[in-house]
Amino acid sequence: MIRILIVDDEEIIRKVMVKTFGKYGTCKVVSSGRDALHEFESAFQGEEPFHLLLLDLSLDDISGLDILRAVRRMENEASVEPKNQAITIMVTGNRERGMVKDCITSGCNDYILKPLKPDTVRQKLEKFGIYPLAGADLNNEGQTGHDGEEKQGE
Repeated sequence: MIRILIVDDEEIIRKVMVKTFGKYGTCKVVSSGRDALHEFESAFQGEEPFHLLLLDLSLDDISGLDILRAVRRMENEASVEPKNQAITIMVTGNRERGMVKDCITSGCNDYILKPLKPDTVRQKLEKFGIYPLAGADLNNEGQTGHDGEEKQGE
C-alpha cells in the first residue's frame, strides 16, 4: 500500500487532501515542517518510508522547500537511488515561476496548484504509476481525518 505524508498548516486543506489522496493510499497528516521532518525521518529509518510526500510551500515554521531539501539530503546520504526516492509533490497556491523552478531544481517531482482538482491529481499521480485503490470512488468526497491520524483509503 502506498504511504502518503501530507504536510499543510491549514486544517481545511488537510481535510480536503485526505479526502483526495486517501483514495490512493494510507495518509499521515501533519501541520508543521518540524513534524513533517520527524515523521519522514522516523519512517525512513524504520524501513517503512513514505512513497509520496505532499508539501505545502508556506508553513509557519519551516518552508516546504526546506523540507524537500532535507528529505533529499537524507535520501542521498543513505544512497537511495533517485528512482526509489519519495515522490515529492509541492501543493501550493504559489504560482511564481521562480519558486516553481527552485522546487524542481531542489528535487521535487511535480507541482500542483491549489485549489485541488481531482482530475489534475489523478493525472499527476498516474504519471508516477500511482492509481486509486480498488473500490475507491473518485466521484465521491471520501473520508476525513484528524491531524496526525493515519487513514486508509477506501
